[in-house]
Amino acid sequence: MNGLLCYGKNVTMAFGRCPVRSIFEDALALLVQEQKKVAFLCGKTMSLEEAPKAYEDFEARKVHKIVFKMDAKDAGKEVQAAS
Repeated sequence: MNGLLCYGKNVTMAFGRCPVRSIFEDALALLVQEQKKVAFLCGKTMSLEEAPKAYEDFEARKVHKIVFKMDAKDAGKEVQAAS
């Protein structure tokens, strides 16, 4: 559907802010519960240390989405830039 077709059908679009902070816990619980249904959204899972390889795969169009897994022990730590 293009803009001209939408205009001809008098389609109205509205945008607004989503109260992310207030619904995050519920959304996360639902995502965990329904993760098998949305697994197709993630093409690959890699560690954060593999980010350079992940970027190469993404740039070469081998994958469309990559989810980085971080160890729980590393959560909240500052990420150091690669040298």
